[in-house]
Amino acid sequence: KFESSKPFLRSSVKPRLLCSMIEFWTTFWVMAIVSTTDIDWQPVELEATIPFDEAWQALEIQTDSSRGSRDRIRVLFNYDGGTRSAAIIFEEPPKFVLGYCFGSVRQDEGLPFSSPIPNENPLIWKIAKIGMLIRVWCKGVQVLELDVGPDSDNRKSCAPKWKRPTTELMFAPVEGYNDTPDTASDMYRVVPLEVEDNGDAGTPKKSKWGVIRG
Repeated sequence: KFESSKPFLRSSVKPRLLCSMIEFWTTFWVMAIVSTTDIDWQPVELEATIPFDEAWQALEIQTDSSRGSRDRIRVLFNYDGGTRSAAIIFEEPPKFVLGYCFGSVRQDEGLPFSSPIPNENPLIWKIAKIGMLIRVWCKGVQVLELDVGPDSDNRKSCAPKWKRPTTELMFAPVEGYNDTPDTASDMYRVVPLEVEDNGDAGTPKKSKWGVIRG
């Protein structure tokens, strides 16, 4: 009798084990999807540090500043031992500026965006540093890609500062940092990079969210 029950035991255990595995992975992926798409917005606090890993994260910012207001989104990308800044200035039209770079990205000149920026409020912007590329999106559309690597045209001064990995972010305060504080950012959230965000930015890298480029 014992011998005859073995096939039954094997056949009943395998389906239960398979069902448990399916349930586990279904739960895992549902939680992963929720965690990447249902991240709460946080109010911006100037000078508060925000933990950040550029290898798999991007920063989303919500603002109701209008074109021509001269308001600015100004974010400090801190690294171990220093900082550097990126800014979106709401001129007519809006422009992008990057600290510690010469040529067309100097603080007093800025770069135009590659696509028109909608004249509406609120707007959601996303900024990411992927390897040696700075990418900016507005309303889900990529509007800027800036190579800050040592071999990029007229931007060799960017590389020494911008090659260092970002460890935290900070919205620029009222005092210090060239006295150009963030006056536009209302809400923010740190979100995982999506695969399509990375484009051809580098070699695929495995992270807690899967394979990305960085």
